[in-house]
Order: sequence, then structure tokens, then C-alpha cells
Amino acid sequence: DFLIEVFQKLKEKGIHTTIETSLFVKREILEKALPYIDHLYVDIKLFDAEKHKQYTGVDNHIILDNVAWLLHSDRKKDVTIRTPLIPKLTARPDNIAAISTFISNCYSKVRYELLNYNPLAKAKYSYLDMEYCFNENPKLYTNEQMEQFYAIAQTHGIQQFIKE
Repeated sequence: DFLIEVFQKLKEKGIHTTIETSLFVKREILEKALPYIDHLYVDIKLFDAEKHKQYTGVDNHIILDNVAWLLHSDRKKDVTIRTPLIPKLTARPDNIAAISTFISNCYSKVRYELLNYNPLAKAKYSYLDMEYCFNENPKLYTNEQMEQFYAIAQTHGIQQFIKE
């Protein structure tokens, strides 16, 4: 409710609003907030429901339902789907293929962004008293590796990429 109120006030002042979200939210809340949001960046990390629950603690059913609903709505052009590429987890050909197929079947002109792995993320874990998931911090993916990921997504229906 607070976020909706803030976005409503911003819109009244003519300020562009964008939200980054996983869309793990009840549909009625999304519907209530949507009139005040100009653009949505939506992360789909893992398509496989069991893996999603294992690594995030929640099922991805709500997320995928909300994504499908948005990409079939009149707001589909205001959505960018993103997948953060985490080595050996989300940066897998089968995961990128599944996400690409799903979103391109919802909206053939969907905007898709593959976010390169960020090795600087390791520093955040010590602040949160959490153990980092890698013994040895992986490096950024090379341009050639990123192009391979883009090729997988394109083969599975993606036509529009947002590239860094």
C-alpha cells in the first residue's frame, strides 16, 4: 500500500516510475499498482519450479502466472524480462531455453535482458552475515559466452534483446 501511494504521488507530479521485481505478489496487488507504474523490469531467475523453490525458498508459480498475465495484457510493451546469469545455476542452456520459450510464447516481441554475472556481489554477503555460494568467485562472462546465451534465447523465440 505504501509503494502504491508513493507511485501514485509520483505520477501526479509527472515523474516516470519504474519498478524492479520478481512479481512474487498477489495479482490483486499488481492490478492495483499497475496504473502508477510506467515500466516493469521483471526477473525470472529459474524456470524449473523445484529448483526455484530450492534456491529462493518460494515456488515460481505466482511469478510465472503474473508474467504471463502481463505479457498478454495491454501493458506488455512496458515490460522487460531479465535473467541474472549465475554460473551453474541460472546460466544454463536449459534454463535460458525454457524461460525464452515461455516468455516469447506469451508475447513474441517481449524485451529480454541477460544480466552478466556480477563478481562484486561477493562483498555484499559479509555485510549480511551470509555465506557466499561460491568457494572461488567466478568472473564475468566474456562477450563470446554472452553471445552463446543470446543465441540460445534467440533459437527459442526471443527477437528483442536489451544488451548492456
